[in-house]
Amino acid sequence: MLNFVLVFLATLSILFAPSVTVNAKNTITATPSPSPIIKKVNSYELFWPITAGRVMSDQLYFLKSLKEQLREMFIFSDIKKAEYNVTLSEKRTVEAEKLFLINQDYSYGKQSLDVAQAKREKAQNLLMEAQEKGRNVIDLNNIMVSSFERQIELLSYIETQVPEEQKSVLSESIDKINSLL
Repeated sequence: MLNFVLVFLATLSILFAPSVTVNAKNTITATPSPSPIIKKVNSYELFWPITAGRVMSDQLYFLKSLKEQLREMFIFSDIKKAEYNVTLSEKRTVEAEKLFLINQDYSYGKQSLDVAQAKREKAQNLLMEAQEKGRNVIDLNNIMVSSFERQIELLSYIETQVPEEQKSVLSESIDKINSLL
């Protein structure tokens, strides 16, 4: 019974409490930002499920490369081979991220970007061959455009994180991707 009376009194006090109105004046003032905010790019989310794993500076990297070459030999469709090369270009780009940002091994990072570009160009050539054969390449073209745009996004982020003397390597790689788009 006591609980009932307390709840009843609390309800009455809320209902009949004096109302308070607040007159607030909203003022928006523009303050200049000292530097643009750089959005961190997560390569794992961008290229899921690709991770860097072994990179060119690792001693056993040649095994990874050999496995990929053997796998490609057993892909006979030009469209599937092009898709595989797009995936390899993504892998090399993610490896370049690890080399540039974590290992700070800029020489191998550049080599990884060069291999990624070669894979992108091979995929582009395979797309052209399939198109000349009259094959439907719309899906492949969409895959390539999407992948290349995501690679540009990652490389643009990496470019903001490296020392000034390395920025030209990344901007050159971005320009090469844009030329394929």
